Amino acid sequence: MDFTELVTQSQYIPRWGLPAWIAMIIASILYFLLLVKLRPFGISKKKAFTIWFLTVYLIFIFCGAVLTRETLDKPQMRLELFWSYKWGIQRSGFKLVLEILLNILMFMPVGTLLPMIMRKPRSNRWVLFFITMLTGLCCSCLVEILQLFLKCGLCELDDIIHNVLGITIGYGIFVFTDSRQKRIKR
Repeated sequence: MDFTELVTQSQYIPRWGLPAWIAMIIASILYFLLLVKLRPFGISKKKAFTIWFLTVYLIFIFCGAVLTRETLDKPQMRLELFWSYKWGIQRSGFKLVLEILLNILMFMPVGTLLPMIMRKPRSNRWVLFFITMLTGLCCSCLVEILQLFLKCGLCELDDIIHNVLGITIGYGIFVFTDSRQKRIKR
């Protein structure tokens, strides 16, 4: 199976109908206009755009990981740490690596965008890091718990670890770009 087949047959691509896509796009545009026009708490247009993008992105994560999956007969849960690595080594190397990478990549924007929204001129980076990690961990746990209770995926610790790794990498990207911007301004 080549990469295009893998992506087009992936469980991560939502299979929504045209009306659902149109409704999501219209709701997204209205939310964006509301944020930009009202700009709650006097936030800048750039921060309003970042809030909009992160919100829409989290909704797509939720929809892709929970709502668009087929319902299973019973809830699926695996709490053994790194079980997927053991299973992947024995059975399917490339598919496991791709799934791990997708889980990491999926939460990287959260780790980058969330501190951009929370940042203030004298923000402590450790506080930003802690809040970003805690918020990302809660989002990841929510997705896994919903998969368990809605019977639409495997609730597993490995996914949470991969998602948190993605948040950490995303936060690292934020720190790198933020420090470069500060150097350029000087």
